[in-house]
Amino acid sequence: MGLTQTTKPSGEPVTLDAFKNHARIDGDHDNEAAQLLLRSATRHIEHLTARQFINATWQYTFDAWPASGVVWIPKAPLVSVTSITYLDGDGATQTVSTDVYQAVTNEAPGSIRLKYGQSWPSAREDTDAVTVTFVAGYGADAANVPEVARFAIQRLGTFWYWNPGTSETPLDVDSVVQNLKAFPRVEVLNG
Repeated sequence: MGLTQTTKPSGEPVTLDAFKNHARIDGDHDNEAAQLLLRSATRHIEHLTARQFINATWQYTFDAWPASGVVWIPKAPLVSVTSITYLDGDGATQTVSTDVYQAVTNEAPGSIRLKYGQSWPSAREDTDAVTVTFVAGYGADAANVPEVARFAIQRLGTFWYWNPGTSETPLDVDSVVQNLKAFPRVEVLNG
C-alpha cells in the first residue's frame, strides 16, 4: 500500500503573520525559520491525525480489492474521488466506472462503497494493482480549517521555535491531536 500526494495544497492553514503574532516573533529577521517551523508543524499534525487541512490530491495504491468491498480512505476529510484504476488480467490499466461505486464523504475516514448490486472488477494480483485518486481537505483556504487544528499548528510551531532541537509535543497539542484523529480502519484486503 502506498499514499502519495500528487497535487499540493494551494496554501497553509495558518499564515506566517498569524503564526508570528501567536509566537510573539517581532520583525522579519526570522521569517525563513518561522515559515519552515510552521510548515513542519502543519505536516506533523496532519500526519498524526491522518487529516489534510487544505485541499490536496492524493493517490492511494494497494494490491487487491478489500474483502469487505469497502475502501477506507487514509486521509480525512474525503472531498471527492477523482478516479479508480486497476490492472486487468493482461496488465493493462482500466478505469472503474462511477456506476459501480459511491464516495462516502460524510464520515471520517471517508470511504468508497459498492453501489447496490455491483462488485469490483477482476484485478490482477500484483503490487499496487489498484489506484484511487482522491481529494481530501477542508477547502481551498484556511478559513475552512477547524480552529482547533489551527491552534495546534500554531502552538506546536511556537513550542519548537522557542525550544530549538526538541522533538517533544506539548500536552495541549497532544490532546487536540487525539480529538482530531481520523482513526484509519484495519481491513483484510485478500480474503
